[in-house]
Amino acid sequence: MADLDTFISLLRRSLENDAKILAAISSVASRVDAIEINIRPPPDLQLILALTEQYGDKAFTSAEAIRRARFEVPALRVAIEAACGGRLSGKVLGCKLARIAQSADFTPKVVCLRSERSGNLWRLYPNMVSAPKPLRLVAAE
Repeated sequence: MADLDTFISLLRRSLENDAKILAAISSVASRVDAIEINIRPPPDLQLILALTEQYGDKAFTSAEAIRRARFEVPALRVAIEAACGGRLSGKVLGCKLARIAQSADFTPKVVCLRSERSGNLWRLYPNMVSAPKPLRLVAAE
C-alpha cells in the first residue's frame, strides 16, 4: 500500500494537469480515515445527482434524503477546493480521486463531499464499484 505522501503527490499532480480544476490540499494527518472534498458552487445536490446519473447507480432514494444527510468526519481532513464550477468539474474530480486511489493502491475508507452553503456532508466510497464505474455515492444517515 502506498503511503499518504505518495497518494497526495499523485492527487496534486493529476489535478494540476487539469486546466479546469484548481485544487489545494489544506491539511493532512498521519493516518487516513477520510478525505473531505469541499465543492464550491454549483449546489452539491446538482453535482451529486449528476454523478449518480452519469454512473447509473441510484444510491439515493430521494432528494430529501440527500438534504438531510449529515455525519461526523473522522480526524483526517484533506480539503480539496474545486473552483471552476459546473457539473463536469465535480464529476471529473470524483473520477480522478477514485482512479488515483486505485492506481496508487491506496483506498481511503471514506470520501466526503461538503456543501459550503448548507454544511451537509455526503459519503463517497471509491472502492465499492468496479470499473468502469469508479465511484458510488452513499447518503450518510
